[in-house]
This record gives sequence, structure tokens and C-alpha cells, in this order.
Amino acid sequence: MITFQQVYDAFKAALTERLSGTLVQVDDFEAANLLLLDYLEQQTSVMIPGVQIQSDWNQTNTASLDYIKHKPTILSDVRQAHATAIANTNCNLIWDATFLDTNYSYSLNGFDSHGNPVEIYLVSKIQSKLVIKTLVNATIMAIAKPHVPDGLPS
Repeated sequence: MITFQQVYDAFKAALTERLSGTLVQVDDFEAANLLLLDYLEQQTSVMIPGVQIQSDWNQTNTASLDYIKHKPTILSDVRQAHATAIANTNCNLIWDATFLDTNYSYSLNGFDSHGNPVEIYLVSKIQSKLVIKTLVNATIMAIAKPHVPDGLPS
């Protein structure tokens, strides 16, 4: 295994360890360059494993090579809704799945035809939808998630 010190010593010898007033010997310099290339190839082959592993989302054994560390939580209880709102008219944002109750948090975004954000006013909130109103025509997007009772994991 080639070490960085060996590469350094080869370049030092090729460039400085010669008689004063003599030229650098091309053979010595080329040998140092080849040693450097071999060293770099050796270092990159250490970083890239010979066998590539396909990660498995469902793997639960943390010692397995295909286990995914720091896997994000899939938010299956998140609801979405999309609608086109007409100015000064109630607009129904119907959730893609109904909530068990009205105890949920939501976030709304709306944009006019020029891409500018719009103000959104809540009219009512029920398990299956939000009813909103805007002052201009707009495209509205919403996401929501049920509240988790105190003491339960979220």
C-alpha cells in the first residue's frame, strides 16, 4: 500500500535532491507522477466498495448492509386538497380523506394568475373539507394533519 509520505518523498527527491545547477531528471519526475497516480487510484478504490448494495426500505435489521439509516417518516395521515377559488365566493377545499373529527391542523397557500400570493379567509371547518373565501380568483392548495392526543407518540 502506497502512503502519502512515499509520494511526498518521491517528489521531494525528484525536485530538490540533486546537485546545484543541474536540471530535474525527467525519469525521476515521471516516476514520482506515476507513484502519485497509483496512490490516487488506491485511495479512490478504497472509497468505492467493489459490490454495490441495493437499499431496502423495509429492512428492519440495523446490522444488514441494505438497512437505511435515518429513514424519514412517511406521513400517511397527511391530507391534501386543491381548488380554484372565485373572488368573494365560498370555495370548498375537500380533503382527499375525511378526518375523524375537526381536531386537525392545516396550512393553506393560494396564488393568483400572476403567481402572487393571495389572502385566504376561513369560513368553516368540518371533517371532510374547509370552506374558504378569497378576494381574487386564485388556485388554492392545502395540507392537513390530525392532532395527536397528549401522551401519544406523533
